[in-house]
Amino acid sequence: MSSIFLAQCRPLSWHWLRASTLFAAVMLWGLAVSSPATFGQARGRAAEAMTTTDAAKLREALADYDQGRSEQAKPILQDLLVHYPANFDINETLGLIYAEAGDFTAALPLLERAAHLQPGAAIARANLGTAYLKLNQPQKALPELEAAARFQPRDQQTQTNLAHAYLETNEPAKAAHAFSSAAALGPLDADTMHDRALALLESGDAAGAKRVLDAIPQSGRSDATEEIAGETEERLGNYRQAEEHFSEAARLNPTEPNIYAWVVELLRHFSWQPAVKVADYGIQQFPSSTRLKAARGIAFYADNRYKEAAAVFSDLLTANPGNATWANLLGRNCALIADTTVTGCDSLQRFADQHPRNAEAATYAATALLHQPAEKRDNARARALLQQAAAADPSLADTYYQLGVLDQEESHWRDSTTPLEKAIALNPAFAEAHYRLARAYSHLGRREDAAREIALQQRYAKQQKDSVDARLKEVTTFLTSTP
Repeated sequence: MSSIFLAQCRPLSWHWLRASTLFAAVMLWGLAVSSPATFGQARGRAAEAMTTTDAAKLREALADYDQGRSEQAKPILQDLLVHYPANFDINETLGLIYAEAGDFTAALPLLERAAHLQPGAAIARANLGTAYLKLNQPQKALPELEAAARFQPRDQQTQTNLAHAYLETNEPAKAAHAFSSAAALGPLDADTMHDRALALLESGDAAGAKRVLDAIPQSGRSDATEEIAGETEERLGNYRQAEEHFSEAARLNPTEPNIYAWVVELLRHFSWQPAVKVADYGIQQFPSSTRLKAARGIAFYADNRYKEAAAVFSDLLTANPGNATWANLLGRNCALIADTTVTGCDSLQRFADQHPRNAEAATYAATALLHQPAEKRDNARARALLQQAAAADPSLADTYYQLGVLDQEESHWRDSTTPLEKAIALNPAFAEAHYRLARAYSHLGRREDAAREIALQQRYAKQQKDSVDARLKEVTTFLTSTP
């Protein structure tokens, strides 16, 4: 199952390596990765092109920036850039000023140019990678941050941002390794520990994720921490602890996603009544939440409260008449209701008429009709719906079963054998179909055939509980993927 919250990464920790001692730092890393002659020639040409006065201005601007006076440094650097567009220090520092102010449109070309001018400068590659991350371009960020991490492997924030880039590009194992490298360099803050746990969980190491999460102090725990802790415990099979974490997330921050995640966790483990209560609370807070209403309906359905579930899905179908999911779930409930005091099941017929290729909807609509008392039942209408369903999908065993039931309701015992045999051919473990076919054979005097079908009915009826559990899992599966 794909978790509800796994795509919700924490805000990235933006790291801009400031220009403090920028000349020295650039010289150091340039010499480390370039030939001394090449690097020295490039720096020499830049120095020769700059006048003494302009060089003094640049030193003044860099000093202002280093001391936090970006607004004073900015106009000087802008003016110098016009005259010295290939100067690394001007491009890098002015790019950082724009980036720190949130103007990435202006910052990016400057940071790109600086990295091009000095590809061996770790600060340039790290800052360019960070800018790409901020602009949601992780594929471009990766080579920059990988290079920065190679040049300066002991920079914790570079390792952290590299890990985020791996997470954003769906490489959780590499992200986990980068987070591990960052953790080896010093303590991580709570948000970064959350992201490290996320990377471990997504790479299949739930036990490792739990160790990281357990180390987060209580003061640093948030609803996001509790939610990922809940998913981690779920993966480890610790269902009670998982539910506690999901409920704590909703307590800390009662948002619609958090409440919904709690409901889904309860549904996962067949806690129907608690799920209804939590869903009711969520709907009170977020009355327009379709998925909370659907989860409430699923809980009713699973708890055999079919009339209440039918009312939920009827309302959802009324609000969205073309939604096949709501029609399907409404049909499942209407097909199981033994009386006629239910509002909304008649809308199945309208849906089936409007969607003639939906075999399940037509079958459910016919089944609901067949549950009407004899004086109100419209057998002709039910038969037409079932024939429509069979034409739309000849592989649906339930359709033929209901045709057999209808034939027997009209005492057409011989006719009923054909659709019932078809239903069993499609689903050999269909216990109810075996029972109905046994009745038909008995009426036709085929005693041995009837006894065989009864034996099969008894055999497959023992598997009924497993099939019910499978059905419940099937109808709850779509909840976990609802946006």
